[in-house]
Amino acid sequence: MRNYYLTWASLIGLFLSWSLHAQTPQFTQFYHAPMAVNPAFAGTTTQYRMGLLHRQQWLGASARMATTYAAFDANLPTISSGAGAYLTHDAAPTGQFQQITLQAVYSFQLRLSNKYMLRMGLNAGMSNRSTAINSLRFTSQVRPDEPDVFEGNGSNSRFFADFGSGILFYSAQFWAGASVLHLNKPDISFLSGESAALPRLYAAHMGGKFSFPTDGSGDIYLLPALLFKQQGAARQLDVGARVAFERSPIQVGAQYRGLPLLQSFGLPRQDAVAAIIGIYRDNWQMAYSYDLPISNMNRVTSGSHEIGIVYMWATRDFRRQSGIRCPVF
Repeated sequence: MRNYYLTWASLIGLFLSWSLHAQTPQFTQFYHAPMAVNPAFAGTTTQYRMGLLHRQQWLGASARMATTYAAFDANLPTISSGAGAYLTHDAAPTGQFQQITLQAVYSFQLRLSNKYMLRMGLNAGMSNRSTAINSLRFTSQVRPDEPDVFEGNGSNSRFFADFGSGILFYSAQFWAGASVLHLNKPDISFLSGESAALPRLYAAHMGGKFSFPTDGSGDIYLLPALLFKQQGAARQLDVGARVAFERSPIQVGAQYRGLPLLQSFGLPRQDAVAAIIGIYRDNWQMAYSYDLPISNMNRVTSGSHEIGIVYMWATRDFRRQSGIRCPVF
């Protein structure tokens, strides 16, 4: 019985940490949600891009979360800019918590040379966080030896403005950038008369697309990617790579999430490994990933599923223009 309560306490702690310290969506396929990582990614496409990404996290736990990202952006070379918008929705299936965020994104580009580009981006938007207090379960409701706590009643909702900025350097083979989200450290407290500032989220990311010729069977492409995030005391590293084939629409990859050089409770700080498979054909890109937890939470979380779809297109006249496209995909 003691292990039962410890397990649920750990899950609740993870849920609260995720809710309070990860207002930027948590995606394994973060390269399919580039503007949610760094606003400078707006417009880093041939002309237009639409994306949809959905994640089901911790399917084996009642504290599981579902996150959806939908986005559109455009390259505007006549004004050396990119612009777009994205919507995210986070929710617990039982309705205890949800957040909806709408962000407008703008980037300004500087062509450093015929091979290199620099973009600086800004995002601004609004978020709404809501929770149904009367649907939550507190320790005092399942353990008679615990003191009663104030549980409140009804639903609470809070709107807040949110801003971010970023910078991105790239060529046709390589990209690297950094961003700061929640610049204004918005107040996300549900309680009147009290405040809870959301810490700024700092991120660094890099990746590339490198080709390796073969004997008559078409090139093989390696697409490594790395994302490091820090928000308050929380830190996370995602590192992985995908392999694509010139004469096949199939793409496969693997990813690791964790900071093994750091320790938590005397153990390496590890989270999950992920397998990725995708189909890339013409203007369409579709990928599926599965996260397998490798931490002590493996026996209760049962992994996470994620599916992403991206569609990019351009007019005939636009395709004739020369430009540098970021190899984020």
